[in-house]
Amino acid sequence: MGKSKKTLFVSLLLILSLLFSLRPAASFAATPSMVPVYLLSDKFENALTPNWTVEGGTWGTVMYAGNGAYRQSSLSGAAQSVTGEPSWTNYSFSADVHVEALDSYTTNSVHLMARFSDHDNYYELTYTSSDQTLALRKKEAGTWIVLQSISHPLMKDTEYNLKIQVNDSTIIGYVNGERKLSVTDESFTTGKVGFATFNQSAKFDNAVVAPPSILVYEAEDAELVNAKVDNNKNNGDWQGSGFVDFHAKPGGSLTWTVNVPVAGTYLLQIRYSNDKGTKSERPLMVEVNGNPDPNPLPFPVTANWKTWKRVDRTVALQAGNNTIKLTTTVNEGPNLDNLRLYQGTDAVRATAVTIDYSKDWGEATQLASGFLHGIRKIDPAQKLIDPLTVRTVRGAPYHDLLPSLFDSATYNRVKATGAKIMINAYHGFQFDDGKTKWPGRPVTDRPFTTYEEWEDYVRSLLNEAKEKNVDIHSWITWNEPNIQWKDRMEYYNETHRRAYNVIKNWDPHNKVQAPEYLGYNFEGLKDFLLYCKENNALPDILSWHELSGAPLDIEGHTLELKNWMLENGITPMPMAITEYQGPWELSDINQGYDPGLSVNYIARLERSEQNGLLYALKGNTQWQGDNPDFRAGLDELADSATLSEPTSRWYLYYWYGLATGRKVETIQNKDQVEAFATSDSEEKRSIILMGNPDNTIRYDTPLHLKDIPAYLQNAGKVHIRVESVENTRTKNGKEQKGTNIELEGNYAVTDNALTLALPTMGTDTAYIVKVTPGAAYEYQAESLSQTNSGANYSTVSETPASGGAAAVYEANAVGDWVKYTIHVPSAGTYNLKVLLKKDDDKGISQLYVNGAAMGNTVDEYGPFLYTDEDYGDVTFSQGGDQTLEFRITGKNDSSSSYNLAFDKFTLVTVVDTKPPIITGAATTQPNVNGWYKDNVSVHFTATDSGSGLASVTPDIVLTKEGASLTVTGTAVDKAGNTATASVYGIRIDKTNPVVAIHAAASYKTSDSLTVTYAVYDDLSGVSNVTATLNGQPIANGQVVGLGSMAGRNTLAVTAEDLAGNLTTQSVNFNVSIAASVDLNPGTLNKKSGGGANSMTAYIELPSGYDPSLIQAASIKLYVNGVFVNAQTVPAELGGYNGNKVKDLMVKFNRQKVIAALGSLSGDIKVTVIGSLNDGKKFEATSTIKITE
Repeated sequence: MGKSKKTLFVSLLLILSLLFSLRPAASFAATPSMVPVYLLSDKFENALTPNWTVEGGTWGTVMYAGNGAYRQSSLSGAAQSVTGEPSWTNYSFSADVHVEALDSYTTNSVHLMARFSDHDNYYELTYTSSDQTLALRKKEAGTWIVLQSISHPLMKDTEYNLKIQVNDSTIIGYVNGERKLSVTDESFTTGKVGFATFNQSAKFDNAVVAPPSILVYEAEDAELVNAKVDNNKNNGDWQGSGFVDFHAKPGGSLTWTVNVPVAGTYLLQIRYSNDKGTKSERPLMVEVNGNPDPNPLPFPVTANWKTWKRVDRTVALQAGNNTIKLTTTVNEGPNLDNLRLYQGTDAVRATAVTIDYSKDWGEATQLASGFLHGIRKIDPAQKLIDPLTVRTVRGAPYHDLLPSLFDSATYNRVKATGAKIMINAYHGFQFDDGKTKWPGRPVTDRPFTTYEEWEDYVRSLLNEAKEKNVDIHSWITWNEPNIQWKDRMEYYNETHRRAYNVIKNWDPHNKVQAPEYLGYNFEGLKDFLLYCKENNALPDILSWHELSGAPLDIEGHTLELKNWMLENGITPMPMAITEYQGPWELSDINQGYDPGLSVNYIARLERSEQNGLLYALKGNTQWQGDNPDFRAGLDELADSATLSEPTSRWYLYYWYGLATGRKVETIQNKDQVEAFATSDSEEKRSIILMGNPDNTIRYDTPLHLKDIPAYLQNAGKVHIRVESVENTRTKNGKEQKGTNIELEGNYAVTDNALTLALPTMGTDTAYIVKVTPGAAYEYQAESLSQTNSGANYSTVSETPASGGAAAVYEANAVGDWVKYTIHVPSAGTYNLKVLLKKDDDKGISQLYVNGAAMGNTVDEYGPFLYTDEDYGDVTFSQGGDQTLEFRITGKNDSSSSYNLAFDKFTLVTVVDTKPPIITGAATTQPNVNGWYKDNVSVHFTATDSGSGLASVTPDIVLTKEGASLTVTGTAVDKAGNTATASVYGIRIDKTNPVVAIHAAASYKTSDSLTVTYAVYDDLSGVSNVTATLNGQPIANGQVVGLGSMAGRNTLAVTAEDLAGNLTTQSVNFNVSIAASVDLNPGTLNKKSGGGANSMTAYIELPSGYDPSLIQAASIKLYVNGVFVNAQTVPAELGGYNGNKVKDLMVKFNRQKVIAALGSLSGDIKVTVIGSLNDGKKFEATSTIKITE
């Protein structure tokens, strides 16, 4: 808690506790429990109910859940039963109400009546089950008037605690302790109480009528002798109008007159202060009705005169007025503030807790295991830190009194826990005399502090964190600004904005945490968030404190904020409650030491995770930040006197840290006994935390386990161990040594369910319930036959031990051993667990089972703790005697000896319900594209940690093609458990791509070629394509001139698909030389017999081709489907057409040409072809005219 809270928070907390708490402050040793002085308390345990007057319906006591209840069974019309005094004025009337079956009437309802004067005049709290509404109503002169009504569904066959409170003109309605309705009305001022139903059967139990507050008698109002009233504000937060000081006068006395309704045992709680400088308990003689108690009442010293505490004394009072007189036994007494009065009773109620293992509530993260100023470079002892789960630590970078997290020794120690570190940035922003600087805010007698100074200070912290390589999870801009800045919040908002910008500009990844309000202040948080939204300064983590001596509605708070942010355009950020529960010294009721309340907070914090809660830190410390006696003690988990021994709460948080695996649903009346539960399939255990925060009422709590998973069962049984953690701080300041075993054994499971009646849960008490598979064999170490290497061996009796005793082996050195003999009736595989005791004098040992080493060495050094050590599974090949030998291998450097302590050995038959683990993979890797082009072999690998493997699917060879092939393998263990694994997405393409080339068989040199081809692959797809023309790369669609390419040519295309399959396709084509030819004569008369006997052809080749290379013998004239060979001679070169290009002149026999023409006439196309010496072809065409 921040140093600047000082007495303001003290006053607030005490005032709130007086205004709103109906529970007394502390338990005491003389009686089982205490309750306030009730006007009426009825648990309906007797068949007769003489105090209740039936006004309609059928009423009677019945047995329900093992206890009596008052039942109205008629389903028709109105039914009433009333009790009490017509003079009762201000009180609360509460009862547990169980709504039963509904009928077909339009309206069905149950009622709690208050200030009842007759049938036509009273107030009532009404639940109407037919329309699921909750209402405060009044019936005035026979007329119903609804004062306030809300929709509030309740479940049939579920018990709820309903309460109506009347105080002057204020009427309030509660459900399970939560305020739901509130109105003001002045119609009725006095009257009785009663139950009522309409068309409804119901059961009522635990009826209580209580005054509006605990009976408090102020010391200043008592009769005083040699004492006087003082109201000096330097004496801290005294209550009322002052306190009484005996002022060192002999024979001083104070006498209260108290009035109680019935005779009986009562608890006196006297609030006092007694500065430690007195060095005396200053006892007072207690006298009741003139009868002195022979044992004076001591008043142990307090930290100073400002510190107020309470002492208890049990007395017998008579009905009516009584005098209680306190007289000094020496010349001085303590300062006295007031007297609280409680009535002794067997206040035991029944409330059930159900654990439903089928309902998964998410991963167990122990989010509430954070600490405030809890670890320093030396304090507390390391043995107290190591066994705990520490999620977060919040503190100051530097502080004169508190742990300084920028101190390397402290930082390294905190960081070693794995905790995330939250830094209060404002710590250290002070004047030289230690007074806090207030940015931008004028302060009397102080130099004005600018925002720029604040920004520079924040930068200096960031720079130092960087230089020291300090890993900070989040930066807190200020602590509890709503009480430090009070009505000047605009200054705080600007201070936050400035710090936010500096932190984010330094590194955008830095997290800012704010506003750290004291208490949940919805309106204040809304205003802060709206300011931050408008100024771009929304924190990464929204944080505040939940400090109270009574459980708070943390789930409602976190959900309310989450929904509001969604409705107002703010993305909900993670939340952190960075102080919860509260410091014990700031409250009379010592609730900081209340493990029952701790469970309430843990459960509600854990359930708030679904609303965005990320972290919670236990804000419980004996010292305030400005106390020079401050020592870091894990927020009261370490004993404050030594800081080396655990308090009772340490054990609660130790087991909370072991609540691993998954959270499961708990069903309970959270205003009676809270619960939190996890189940871990790997560890085969379930941890259940249960807490009673009430210091007036004990609870009989049936525990229902539903849908118990198979891994928690063995041979149809579960093993359950219940340990209790008590609020021992109130018991003469003595701490509990370990936990108390309340119940332990193997219990049969039916249809995966079990109901167990737990021992009555005491006030302020927590239960730790551990559920594991049922044990086959258990052996108490102290009862076993043993031999050892010669050291002392003995038995100790201790309540945390199973059976109340344990065996201690006082080893002297490494190599010493102790050997136990256990009888195992039958062969088999068993899980071996050893319940052993850790402490300051314990050594390290290795276990040998029948001579074979088993498991790792175990270090028994640590805080006083009985805990299970799982040595794993051991197989006995045959039944009979077996040996367990523990051999000393060393000791922790902090341990004082090599001793070992054993409580119990447990063997659990290993029933293998866990399937094997199987994986599969292809034996070869695909190519870079993820494809195969050949058959694929898939191999499966399996392991089984239980009974062992029986079979695994052999290698599977995939031969078919496909783009997403699946292969599934199966593993079976020897217990018949199966597991499958599939290898998905195998891609096989064994088919080559298809290549199609589009080209003619022949071309002329006068032509051009457009390269055209197409590539197809229907499975893996085309990866790469290349093309060549006569060996040279060429592109698809490229146009190629053929003028120089006479002769044979090759176009080739190669394609590859993504699987690596290759295809090469080629085509050949010929290119002939496009020659020209002139024929003479150009006209032939078939009938003419004269003229030349030949036709002359003048052949001219294009540039680049030499007509001299033409082979004359190859020349032919083609006409009408007939080839006519040229005459080989004469064949002469010359420039016959005058174009300066050489021609080759050849002749064809004229008659042969005419014969080839046949019947053709007119203009006839003829073709002349031939070859060059190198084989290249040429071709020329011309036209001749044919006449008859």
